[in-house]
Parts: sequence; structure tokens; C-alpha cells
Amino acid sequence: MTGYASFFGAARSLLSPTTDIQFSDHLTWLKGDHSVKVGGLVVRNRKDQNGRSLYAGDLRFDTSGNSRTTGNAFADALLGNFRTYSEAQADPMGFFRFWQAEGFVSDDWRVSAQPEHRGGRAGTRGISPCTPRPTTWLASTPPATTRPAPSP
Repeated sequence: MTGYASFFGAARSLLSPTTDIQFSDHLTWLKGDHSVKVGGLVVRNRKDQNGRSLYAGDLRFDTSGNSRTTGNAFADALLGNFRTYSEAQADPMGFFRFWQAEGFVSDDWRVSAQPEHRGGRAGTRGISPCTPRPTTWLASTPPATTRPAPSP
């Protein structure tokens, strides 16, 4: 309705359960003045998200183009003089996945008895792009019904 606040209700609810599966570990090896550390991390992320479509329906009470209008959108809503109605056939789901992997190697050693000198640190990190599963339906769902208001 023009000039009034919108209300969407449950039709635009975001459902997005997410699962993170993670494994990480490290190993420290002490030999003489050296302290060698090796470690890594692997993460698998799964997110299933709905498309937030208008599966509960969408009524329009616009006064322009409505042959049964009273001239006031709020009055039209009270009288049921809607201009258009549409609803989606389904709420499409997207199934998104990504991997993250990290690793490091570190060698700390003492140069003298007083200060500690750290050297030989190396690491790598990789995050795969967030990709949809092949069965993911990403396109928006066309309205199942769109009907104009009945003529007087």
C-alpha cells in the first residue's frame, strides 16, 4: 500500500542452518636448541539457505490500475479490493559448501643463552570458494498465480 509501512510476515523468513566441521592439531619436537612445531587445520562448512520467496502470497492494494479502488489503499485493503495477488510455487533452497585448510612449520632456536631468536617460520593457507552443490536451485521461483482484481 502506498504511503503505509510494509509487512512481510513469515514469507521472507531466512532459514540458514550452518554446520562447521573442524579438525586441527599441532606437534612440537624439541631437539637441542631447536623447538620445531608443525600444525594444521581443516574446516568444512555446509550452509543450506532458502531463497526467501513470497510463498505465503503477495497482495497489492495500489490505487492506480485498480478498477474497484476507493482512492485510498488502506480502505481498499479493508474492503478486499486488491489490485494483484501472486505467490511463489516453492521456496528454493541453496546448498553451499567450502573447505578451508591451513598449515605451518616453525623452528625456534637459541643463538645465545640470553635472548631467543626465532627463525624458519613458514606457513600456508587456502580457502576454497563457496560453491553450490550441483542440485542447488539458485534461480528465483516464478509466481504460481498472478491474477488481477475482478472487474466490477
